[in-house]
Amino acid sequence: ENIQEFWEHYGFGEVQVVSTAPLQLDVYKCYECMTLPKGINGGCIISKGMFSALFSAFFHCPVQVRELSCMTDGSECCRFEIKPKML
Repeated sequence: ENIQEFWEHYGFGEVQVVSTAPLQLDVYKCYECMTLPKGINGGCIISKGMFSALFSAFFHCPVQVRELSCMTDGSECCRFEIKPKML
């Protein structure tokens, strides 16, 4: 809930939790994608970095963030999957 409020408060977009195992988040109205041309794969580099930092701190271990879909490839939203990094 805090991540949703944070993301919206700072104008990064609207976050919805899709799944908790594995953790998947959808970002609607993604601020990064709103200005990028269509056809750019993996356009959400800043969001990936922010999710990585936030969830690594929350889980007290490094996490891997993958962008599964992006608004720049024509998707309705950007979907991210967050998992602990296997060391």
